[in-house]
Amino acid sequence: MNRGTAPEGPAELPGYDDLPHALYGGRSAWGMFGKDDQVGLINLMTRERVVAAARLVRKGVVFPLNAPVDAFEPAIAGNRSVPRHQVTHVAGTLVFDDVYDNFYPQASSQWDSLGHVGYAPDRFYNGATEEDVQSGRRNTVDHWARRGIAGRAVLLHTGGGVMTPASVKDFAARLAGSGIAAVLVFGLLCVGTRGFPQRFPARAQEYANARFDMSFINELTRKDVDTDNLAQIGVANPKQRPEVLVWGDSHAMAVMPAIDAFLKEKGLAGRAATHSGTPPVMDWLSSQATANPDSINFNNSVFSYVRDQKIPVVILTACWGCHTGLDPVSAKTFNSALLETVRRLTALGSQVWLLLDVPNPFFDVPRALSHSVIAGTNVDELCIKPTAATEFDQLDSNTIVGIKNIGGRIMDPKPQFLDPTGQRYIVQEGETVLYRDGSHLTTKGAKLILLPLLRDSLTIER
Repeated sequence: MNRGTAPEGPAELPGYDDLPHALYGGRSAWGMFGKDDQVGLINLMTRERVVAAARLVRKGVVFPLNAPVDAFEPAIAGNRSVPRHQVTHVAGTLVFDDVYDNFYPQASSQWDSLGHVGYAPDRFYNGATEEDVQSGRRNTVDHWARRGIAGRAVLLHTGGGVMTPASVKDFAARLAGSGIAAVLVFGLLCVGTRGFPQRFPARAQEYANARFDMSFINELTRKDVDTDNLAQIGVANPKQRPEVLVWGDSHAMAVMPAIDAFLKEKGLAGRAATHSGTPPVMDWLSSQATANPDSINFNNSVFSYVRDQKIPVVILTACWGCHTGLDPVSAKTFNSALLETVRRLTALGSQVWLLLDVPNPFFDVPRALSHSVIAGTNVDELCIKPTAATEFDQLDSNTIVGIKNIGGRIMDPKPQFLDPTGQRYIVQEGETVLYRDGSHLTTKGAKLILLPLLRDSLTIER
């Protein structure tokens, strides 16, 4: 890429609603600037716009927006700590040097690269993998640095108020066509006129740390399945025959803490066969860029495992709406493949349970709750409402009937998330944060909400 020159992209940026659906919910702009792009909307800072921005300078006044690297003590995140600064100097010499130990660039104000947080495990901007980011080949901040960042910016500070999706959309509409790169600061660190706080309130920090509350993150491969190297759940007794298999994607991993606790209560041993982007559906491959290309082989191996091990109970769970929300043709083939999968499992003699997905808030729940503590607001406006469109995760009604007719059983956890009015799905229960992001449950949340459902609904015939 030439410095200051954007790769070929759209003549006009599409609206959010015009973007294609992403595999795990929401919409995706991957590929907008080409499949090899690594700088995203920085591409909009073209040479022409940099020149135009430079012409706007009148007074030459500089406004530093960066906080000191040791501004927060203790550190914002529990897994980081304050950097240690040492000045080295030999008396009588002309040189002073700075040495920083334990330095986390994310501990203060910073630009997060496109490799800082992924869309899903092993799925980063434009399809980059964990190994791509770890090696520095793709999406790391040095790609921005080598290109250079210069242009006109608008700093929006909301003064401690929560920006709702509607207000963000309204603000974006006002800037549409202006060529301005907007930097949105949502008041998470700057609140009102108080500037940067010495530290977050303890409750805000607890909420923010919920994003680390995860377990049973097992990205298994076909080889793991073929060699009986599945994740153990329930009673940890290698000599006890597994009676339950949980089969699914990253959403299955998120509900696993509840299933694990339930099996332990019942004295049962189980196994989990999970891989992100891999719904437990035979002979079907998603057209999404984030799909696991080995899905078909992986699922064939899991089916063979159920057959060979004579697993009595199989629980299928996934982000069903991520696949039924695709184009009509893909949704139809997905529904057919799911029904055929249940039919083949019941033909083996397995008792099949279909666990529908939990409500997907589609906003960063830990961050929003943390911000609500600081700003003195709540997140009710952000919480989604139950609609007919999300019933049965958009699975076709004929598919649901077909599954029941062949002996499959269905559990729907969504009613467990309704608030007392029945109008919204909650994202916290008391002080417990239920989600670690915008769609996956925390370990505490899974146990708190889903374990009672399993006790009431999941009957295992031994």
